[in-house]
Amino acid sequence: EFLNTNLHKMEKGIDIAKTININPIYFDLAKWNIRQDAALELDKIIKVMIENPTMVIELGSHTDCRASKAYNMKLSDKRAKSSAAYIISKGIDKKRIYGKGYGESKLLNDCGCEGKVKSQCAEEMHALNRRTEFLITKMN
Repeated sequence: EFLNTNLHKMEKGIDIAKTININPIYFDLAKWNIRQDAALELDKIIKVMIENPTMVIELGSHTDCRASKAYNMKLSDKRAKSSAAYIISKGIDKKRIYGKGYGESKLLNDCGCEGKVKSQCAEEMHALNRRTEFLITKMN
């Protein structure tokens, strides 16, 4: 598949997923294994990293607020690390990518629901918080 990575300048601090239009990476409920549809999207990141050999990426995984904060943190960390491990398994040096889970700590909207707070958000709003970001942390 052809990716036009020249549409936006690759530089520190940007989310690669937004610059080359990567589809969301989905996981089955309470799972962190890489599904086939996710592998296709991660392969796009691999291509960008091959084309930019000095690029270092933080792969950050986020959840919505449902389930406990502790559970969401562990789940997002496992998802981020399994995604990074997939990329490493395809030949990218492990020093160039790492996974980090953020759980529900960086919601994109007001769909919080911890403790006694019950969110009134529609499923589509919760879905916006379940995301993976590929932030460039270093680029020479």
